[in-house]
Amino acid sequence: MSSVHADGEKKKVVVLGSGWGALSFVRKLDPREYSVTVISPRPFFFYTPLLVGSTTGVVSPGAIIEPVRDVTEVDYLRTECTDVDLKNKKITCGGGEVTLDYDHLVVAVGAQPNTFGIPGVDKHAHFMKEMEHGRAVRKDLLDKIEMADVALAAGKMDEVKRLVHFVVVGGGPTGVEFCGELSDFISQDLKRRYPKIAD
Repeated sequence: MSSVHADGEKKKVVVLGSGWGALSFVRKLDPREYSVTVISPRPFFFYTPLLVGSTTGVVSPGAIIEPVRDVTEVDYLRTECTDVDLKNKKITCGGGEVTLDYDHLVVAVGAQPNTFGIPGVDKHAHFMKEMEHGRAVRKDLLDKIEMADVALAAGKMDEVKRLVHFVVVGGGPTGVEFCGELSDFISQDLKRRYPKIAD
C-alpha cells in the first residue's frame, strides 16, 4: 500500500470500527505516512478477554479501556458510517451530515452475538460483547443476591434457590471464562459477604 500520492500528499485511510481488528491495524500505521481517521460510535478500544472480570468486580471497567484518541495520532469521529460509495471512494456518516474521501477503507466493525436459535436467549439473557453488557450482568447478579438475602430472611427458600441459579448459554471462551469468574465469586466473595446464601 503506497503511502503518498504523486503530489506528495499523505494517502487517507478511513477505519470503520474501534475493536480488535481496527486497533491492530491502526497501531501498525505510521501517522507520518498516512492520514488516518477512525469512525466509530464507541470512543474507546477495550480488552475483551477481561470483560468477564468486570461482571464480578475482579477488574474495574476503566482498567480495560483505552480511548481511541489516546491510541495513536489519528482523527476520530464518534459517529456511524451510513453509506459507502466504493466507486467514488467516499463514505457518509451521521445520517448524511459528514462525507469523507478515502484512498484506503478498512471495515473492522466486528460481529454480533449469536443465539444459535436457542429459544428465550434474546429475551432473558445478557450478552457479553460490550462494556455495558458487563455492567448489566454485574448489576443483575448483585440485585439477585440482595433479593435472595431478603427472601432468605422471609423464609422463602424456593425463591432464594430461584434467584441464585444462573444459566450460561454458550461454551466458548466467554462462557467458560464467565463460569470461572462466577465460581470464584461464589466461593470467595459470596461466602464472605452472604454466608447463608453461599451455603
